Amino acid sequence: MTERRGAQDQGASAHRLARDLQAALDEAEAAHRAALAAYRRAGDTLLELTRTLRSWPPQGGLATPIQTGHVTMPELRLEPVSPPMLVSIREASEIAGIGKSTLWRLLGSGAFCARKVGNRTLIEYSSLRAWMESLPVWSGQPSRGKGERGDARF
Repeated sequence: MTERRGAQDQGASAHRLARDLQAALDEAEAAHRAALAAYRRAGDTLLELTRTLRSWPPQGGLATPIQTGHVTMPELRLEPVSPPMLVSIREASEIAGIGKSTLWRLLGSGAFCARKVGNRTLIEYSSLRAWMESLPVWSGQPSRGKGERGDARF
């Protein structure tokens, strides 16, 4: 009788394990379906966003929200960015496209204005821009004369 009872207990345990396994499989399948649905929604949103950006800016102007089907993005407001009033020597050389040594030489000759803040030297952006705009426009053809280093003048 005890052998029979042991076999029944094992059968009941196997049945519980099979039921738990089936429940776990059902749960995993439901999670898989939910993930696929989310993946499809994300793909739809990406396609709609791509279509929207291809026809940018929208007909109604920049203050209209972008409708993507699943998500409404906040409206975009583009504010003009004003340049900084003062820039560092490194930033000024990058903006002008010249080396720092050349920039220091030009600063010494009074080509543009600078300010001292502690031990830092800062260039006034407006004077740097005015200096760059005062430079001659290259016509695309070098002149016949030679400069100090033998490079063509314009």
